[in-house]
Amino acid sequence: MLKRKANRSNFAIWNTSLLGRRKIVDVIAFAMVLVAQAAFIPNYAWSRSVQPQISVIGDQVKIVTPSGVNQTITVDHVVQPTDIRIEDLTFDGQMDLKILDTRGASQIFYKVYLYSNRDKAYIYSKELSEIPCLKVDAKKKQLVGTCFHVSACENWVERYSISPDGKLSLLERTGTYCEPNGETYQYSDHFKDGRRISSKVKKIAR
Repeated sequence: MLKRKANRSNFAIWNTSLLGRRKIVDVIAFAMVLVAQAAFIPNYAWSRSVQPQISVIGDQVKIVTPSGVNQTITVDHVVQPTDIRIEDLTFDGQMDLKILDTRGASQIFYKVYLYSNRDKAYIYSKELSEIPCLKVDAKKKQLVGTCFHVSACENWVERYSISPDGKLSLLERTGTYCEPNGETYQYSDHFKDGRRISSKVKKIAR
């Protein structure tokens, strides 16, 4: 009888220990699930920059916008998939569109469409579409027109700030120009609120 009680007591201890180990394993497993979920659940910044789904048919660019709305953009020439650039041009976390328009010897122009959270669609920006060789400086959060061109002597670059709704403000213009006597100069102008606030000019030695 005493032996049986001892065996039952040992079994109870062993069973309690086993249950304890199972609880520990369950807790660890649950914690691992939480860690995995945290690793794969997108954060707010990621969700805001969901890229649009794009397909091209002739002169039409068919888009499923980040909000899930179907949109078709029609241009005046046949579009290739490689003609399309997806970039955040307004630095608001949403991807905007650049569609190649014309390419010359010195300049490239894009038709630019900015994503509107209000309209849930891409809206054409005439102002940005007129900037040659439009690029993004993500570090400074500026847009850059890198290939303004008049002649072999007169070329310049412009930098802009841009508001979330696509309004541009000229910040800087740097370039070169020539006088009628053939002398060449390098210049740098800075702007604020639409006015030039400083200017530097330097003669380029021949």
